[in-house]
Amino acid sequence: MRKRISGLSVSQKTLVLLILWIMLPLTVIGWFITGWINRGDIQAEQDITMQRLYSISENIAGHMETVRKVANTLAMDESISDIARKREGSTQHYAANQLMKASLEYNEFIIKTQILSEVGKVTWQYGIRQGYIFPEYGNENYAELVSRREKTSFWSAAHPLLQLQKGKYEQEVWVASFYSGIYEAKSMRMDGVLALHVREDFLCNIYKDFLYGEPVAAWLVSGEGQLLSATEKSWLPKEIPKELRLGKKPSKTGIKRVSFNRDKMEMFWQKCGDEDCYLVQLSMQRSLLGSFGVFVIAAMVLFAIIYAGYMYFYRIYVIHPLESLTRQMERAKNLELQQEALPAKGDEIGLLTTTFQSMLSRIDELIAKVYVEKIKTQEAEQEAMLSQINPHFLYNTLDSIRWNALSHGDKEVGRQLEALSVMLRNSLNFGETETTIKHEIQTIENYCYLLQARFRKEIEVDIQVDELVAEQNIPKLLMQPLVENAYRHGLENKIGLKRIWIRVRKVKDKIVICVADNGVGCDKALILEQMETQEAKVCFALKNIRARISLCYGQAGSFHFSSRPGRGTVVKIILPFETDFTRTGEK
Repeated sequence: MRKRISGLSVSQKTLVLLILWIMLPLTVIGWFITGWINRGDIQAEQDITMQRLYSISENIAGHMETVRKVANTLAMDESISDIARKREGSTQHYAANQLMKASLEYNEFIIKTQILSEVGKVTWQYGIRQGYIFPEYGNENYAELVSRREKTSFWSAAHPLLQLQKGKYEQEVWVASFYSGIYEAKSMRMDGVLALHVREDFLCNIYKDFLYGEPVAAWLVSGEGQLLSATEKSWLPKEIPKELRLGKKPSKTGIKRVSFNRDKMEMFWQKCGDEDCYLVQLSMQRSLLGSFGVFVIAAMVLFAIIYAGYMYFYRIYVIHPLESLTRQMERAKNLELQQEALPAKGDEIGLLTTTFQSMLSRIDELIAKVYVEKIKTQEAEQEAMLSQINPHFLYNTLDSIRWNALSHGDKEVGRQLEALSVMLRNSLNFGETETTIKHEIQTIENYCYLLQARFRKEIEVDIQVDELVAEQNIPKLLMQPLVENAYRHGLENKIGLKRIWIRVRKVKDKIVICVADNGVGCDKALILEQMETQEAKVCFALKNIRARISLCYGQAGSFHFSSRPGRGTVVKIILPFETDFTRTGEK
């Protein structure tokens, strides 16, 4: 075990020690302690929730039983039966009216009573507030169930009544209705259907403020899944969400874990006495690891014991090697190194300790070697760049001069020859690696003159140079290859007006050189990618210019390339503004 740990790096050792001696023990022990404590708390809260649900459900069952008794009393009355069979007279109307009035006065939560035909048509109704009317839809389906004897009595899903407001039926009042058949007392012949409408908010008030904890929602549902009442009023016009349904023939009481709106929750339900309906409560699920207080206390108790073992291993495998390396570095600082055998280590600290002395003895030699090689590389690259002249360009230019002389015989031939000679003279090295921006611009002007003469002035060149930088020294032939690239790769195959812009200006303490054209453009990402390869034949000039800027100026200079197909290309060079041009390696 000790040998394996010795072969690890410092970061790996620290991670292993933290995991093995701090994180893993505290996590495992804390998980068991917290889970054990919370398990009992969760069970206790679940028991309290179920007890509270049972108490509230009995209260709801009492009110529902009252509604059922009122319905039975009305359904068996002769005056109600006569009205249902349309044999009503003033006596029957008066008796039915008094009976309904008495029933509703003692049970104010029943806001309206209706006598329906077997097809759901209202034949008689009474309400505490006559302003409530039942919409045309709804009664038909419920009356049909009773008339077919599929159900003798049942609770319907919550549905709206319309309330009269300022002469118009506008406001909806949600009710849960109890439907029962009206039977003739002797023959038990069915004469019609009785409907008792109970306010939904009355049922909701029975349970919404008396549930245990902080429920997310609560609702009252029939055994067949009909929603009678809910604290979440947006559910009333719809069905209960699928994941919150109890299913067919649910048990009398129960608890189920569900996932709702991407949250883990617990659903409790309790049957309301002998009524075929259930009170349901939805609450957030409490995690076994929800209490961090117990975990923190347990961690603090264990930390004293674990910390001693942790520090022992940490000092052996981390502190001691670092102390040894510190002593070696102090000896190197005072130049008092002595050759002595040191014990080999398996990690990076041991290796640094054993090789530190031999590395110091080679530093001077490596510095000298790298410095000389760098200088030689810079000189070779600069000489190679300065010695490049495009043979194809010289041939085409001389050929153009020859044909121009044969065709015209004017002074233009002399001007072209003079421009070519000046250009060649400025391109030669003569032992110098730099020139002024002014001379570089003269070379470019001659080059552009030859281009215009060759292509009959199809190319327009616009050159603007800030006088403040005209005498500034820059590497030779830093700008001319960019102009040549602008023609060869951007303008040669372009149809229409061909333009090249050259701008040299001083911006703060920098010299900004910009060469742009309105040529065919190219894929910027592809060019930048090719510039990073060893064999960059297409963008050789760009790669060499960027390399020369890096060699001469280091981080003080920068090279930027931008192009869009069909829009042209822009190359920008940013150099430091200096009194004298000095290469980076000579600073």
